[in-house]
Parts: sequence; structure tokens; C-alpha cells
Amino acid sequence: MRPHRNRPSIRPRRPFVHATILGLLVSLAASVVATRDRSGDIAAASSDDSIASVAILVPDDQLDPRIVALELRGTRWTRAVERLDKALFAVADNERQLTGSRDRLGELRAAFAEVGRDYAAVVAEVDELRDNIEKVEAILRARALDRYVHFGDDPLAGLDDPRRATDAGRSVELGRRVDEVQFSARDALLARREQTDIEELTLASRAVELAAEIASTESVIAERAALVETLEAEVDGATAAVRAARFTAGIPGTDLSVVALDAYLNAEELLAEVWPSCGLRWWMIAGVARVESRHGRFGGRSLRADGRVDRPIIGIALDGGPGVRAMTDTDDGRFDGDDVWDRAVGPLQFIPETWLRRGRDGSGDGRADPQNMYDAAYSAGRYLCALGGNLGSRAGLRGAYFGYNNSSVYVADVIGFADRYAAFELPDPAESSVPVVEAVENPD
Repeated sequence: MRPHRNRPSIRPRRPFVHATILGLLVSLAASVVATRDRSGDIAAASSDDSIASVAILVPDDQLDPRIVALELRGTRWTRAVERLDKALFAVADNERQLTGSRDRLGELRAAFAEVGRDYAAVVAEVDELRDNIEKVEAILRARALDRYVHFGDDPLAGLDDPRRATDAGRSVELGRRVDEVQFSARDALLARREQTDIEELTLASRAVELAAEIASTESVIAERAALVETLEAEVDGATAAVRAARFTAGIPGTDLSVVALDAYLNAEELLAEVWPSCGLRWWMIAGVARVESRHGRFGGRSLRADGRVDRPIIGIALDGGPGVRAMTDTDDGRFDGDDVWDRAVGPLQFIPETWLRRGRDGSGDGRADPQNMYDAAYSAGRYLCALGGNLGSRAGLRGAYFGYNNSSVYVADVIGFADRYAAFELPDPAESSVPVVEAVENPD
């Protein structure tokens, strides 16, 4: 851990149909609120643009920000990026379908509400027709009773007086005309009632169809909402996989892994704070690490995400053999496992004695470990500063390298690699700021 970085949806009314429609109207009105409550936490649909360049959508505050913008390589890295790309696309695709289902649900509810209004209007008209039919039939019954009371079965029977006969005839004729009007009105009302019966049945059937489709759509929404949640969890997992894979990914155009470069950049930043006059740059350490252990890859080893080598790197015994300086044990075998002779340890090959004096914690975990590239790189940087003073000058840098290993061949190799790394251009930190991939919450 580096302390200077933040880590870390008239016929009776049909009682069954009527009750069913009204019940559906009430229940569906209530379901609007329920569905909104259920779906409120689901993210709104996003465009395909949101999943472009997925790698840089996953920053990591444990890494130097310039590294996040780099193109990387490696099987694990490629698989992690492809997994994230697939997960983000699946979320976006399902959110689009979820939005389409919600839009359709809104249309269905609007259509159901319109059917409900039409149904209520037909019901009101049926009530009015029933009342009017009853009034007309009451008039007709009253007319029939009046004729029977005044004329019996033969309205002209017993009319001897011509004047009375004339009056009766006129009365009968007038009554007949009145009756015709009433019968005509009743027939019209009855005909309209037949039409409203058909309309009522049609609207009831349509309401049932809409209710079924609404219920089905709500079910689809609930299923898709749950699926989106599952997919969002997969995005979280894929994002974590990208972060983990980034550390051990390779950097095209170099023989550096991300974690190695980050360790060197970390050392540069720390030394800029504690020893600014030294002028150490990351590539100065990288040159040494390349010669000493191929950036922690010596003997098929590799650096883990935390900077520690997967298997300790321990050099030969410094027993005074041919071409080897004799150095008896100085650490009781604590670092090199040898309590007789000292051996160089870690990716920067520190002699135990030197590590005891120069080893520092560069990872922020509270301990100095020569097998951890963050610690080793920071300690090597401090050591170079102590040996060379101002490393901004070629002479100062050469002097520091000679102090690290007094060999012209060694220094020439280190400088050659250091110059090569110095030519590698890192992105500008100001251009490396990117949005964070995370679960989003939008209203329904």
C-alpha cells in the first residue's frame, strides 16, 4: 500500500363482468405505484458509447494515473477486458429492453385507462336508457289502462250520440298517434340498448386483454430488473478482474510489467518528496532492475499484484569462490536463508547487510521487504541518491551505478537499459483522468 496514494415496473347489468372490470381498474391503479417502487433502483438504459474503451473506464487509485491510459498486453489482461466488455454490453442491452418494456407498460396502462373511461360512459348511458325505457313503458301502460277504463275492449261501443262518437273517434285517433310516438321512442331506446350491450361486452373483453398484457409486461419488467441486477454484479466482478489483471499485464514496446513500472514511478514520487535535490527518475531504477533480475522475472519468476515476487530471488553464496567476493553472514539468514554466507536478495539484489541499512518500506504496508518490488525500488532509489548525489548529471548517475556495482560492464549495461526506458513516453497525468465504472441508480 502506498501512503501517498489513495488505496485502498332493461336487461340486468352483468354483475360478474362489471365487477371484474372495476376490480381490474382498482388493482391496476395500485400496481402502478408498486411497479415503480420495485423498479426505482434499476439503472436507465445506456448507449453503446458507454462501453467503448472499457479498459480506461476502470481507473485504479493504487496505480500511477499515467499507467491507466497505457495500452497493455497479456492473456489474463485480454480476458479480463473482454469479460468486462461483455458484461457492460449485456447490462446496456438489457436496460434498453427494460426501458422498452416500461414504455410499453405505460402505453398499456394509458389504453386501459381509456377503456375504463369508455366503459364507465357506456355504463352511465345504459343507466339513462333503462330509466328512459321505463318512463316510456310507464306511459304506454297508463295509456292502455286509460283506454280500457273508458272504452273497454271496443272503444266505440255504446256511442249512440253522433257528437260523442265524433269526440271519441278524435280521442282514439289522438291516442293512437300518441301511442305511435311512444312505441317509436321505446323501439329506438331498445335498439340503442342493444348497441350498448355490444359495446359493453367489447370494452369488457378489451379490458381483460389489456389487463393480461399488463400483468405479463410487469412480469417481464420484474425479470429483466432482476437480470440487470445480476449483470451489474457481474460488471463489478469484471471490473475487479480488470484491476487485478492490470497489475501483472505487460506494456507493449517494453519488457516492463505494470507493477514493475508502477513501483519505479512510486519510488520516483517518494524521492521527489523526501530527497528532491537528488533528481531521481523512474528509468534510472528500471535500468538497474533490468540487469539485476529482469524486473523480477529472473528464473521464470513474476511479480504479483502487490509487487512481491512469486518466489524469492536469492543469489549465489558469496563464499569467495572464483569471481565472487567473500561475505560472511550478516543477517543470521533472515533475508537469504543462509546463516554462513551472505547472498544477494530480491529483484534489486541487495546484500543483506546493505538492506539492513538501506532497506525502506515503499509499498506502505509498514514493513521493508527486499522481495517486494515497491520496497526494493524505493530503497534502490535512496541508495542511488546517496551514492551519486545529484543524478541529473551523467557523471552523478554513472557514479551512483558504480557505487551500486563496481563494474564497468555492469554500469554500461545498466546505462544502456536506463536510456532505453527514458525514451519511453508516458501519458500526461492531466490527460489520464477517466470516469469510474460503477453501479448507477436512476429513477424509473
